[in-house]
Amino acid sequence: MATSANAYLSTAGSASYVNPTLWSDAIEQVARQANIMEPLGVTDNRALGSPGVQINIAKNQAFTAAALTAGTETPVTTLAFSQVTVTFGEVGLAKQISLEELEYGLKAVFNDVTSNMGTALAEYKDSIIITTLAAGPANTVYADSVTTGAISASNVFSTDLIAEGVTTMRVEKRRPLYLVIHPYCENTLLKDDQFVDASKYGNNSTVMNGEIGQYLGLKVFSTVNITSATENSVTVYKNLLLGARSFVIAYKRKPRLQWKEDSILDRAITFAADEHYGYSVLNSEAIVVLKAVTGVGQ
Repeated sequence: MATSANAYLSTAGSASYVNPTLWSDAIEQVARQANIMEPLGVTDNRALGSPGVQINIAKNQAFTAAALTAGTETPVTTLAFSQVTVTFGEVGLAKQISLEELEYGLKAVFNDVTSNMGTALAEYKDSIIITTLAAGPANTVYADSVTTGAISASNVFSTDLIAEGVTTMRVEKRRPLYLVIHPYCENTLLKDDQFVDASKYGNNSTVMNGEIGQYLGLKVFSTVNITSATENSVTVYKNLLLGARSFVIAYKRKPRLQWKEDSILDRAITFAADEHYGYSVLNSEAIVVLKAVTGVGQ
């Protein structure tokens, strides 16, 4: 029998409905590209596809060496572990689009839904990680060495504050790597001749998501997700100085996009995007909160 003109072919526009894997891959890619914070920490995938509501990450204590005495056996010191518990939770959102609109602009609508949902998942993840880091540092440094009850509009974000944060972290025997600041605080750096804009990196340099440049040996990131609070009647931004392994994010399910026509009477398609993960501070010594009001000139 010859192929009927009414045969449903894979080239049909609506064939995308039955191939969610491609769109799921796309949303994961968008979410990853829009995410700033995740690459700055540790990603743990041990729980993907496995049972369990949490994972526990063991942490060994720091070891200390000592001088030995000839003829005396090497003393055995104590060994102890602590652990970080990561509990999983789901995150997601949903949108509904009429079948008529999908028929008018199938490809454009699908691309737009994928992009926007992936971005929304990434921005939420950035926000909750930043909030967690700002609440769990080993140290907090105020601009001009003031205190919460004395900070004022004159205590702006500055090079001195960054240097103080770097010193504070090094005292904790951690190496500072990343500076994550609010856009209101970045203008001080942009005006400094020592700041290297990311657009001027050499061809062999890799620019991370959200990276705006480098300063004092640190990779600098700018995001509106930096938290703030009112202290002594002024808005104080909790900028972050981070070292290696400051936090962990552990996945149960990677980002996915699904869609379905819930009822034949609705004549609409419901899109749902979600992912399943947990997060926690891993090493508080690798976090210094740099508190200041806006940068100079704001």
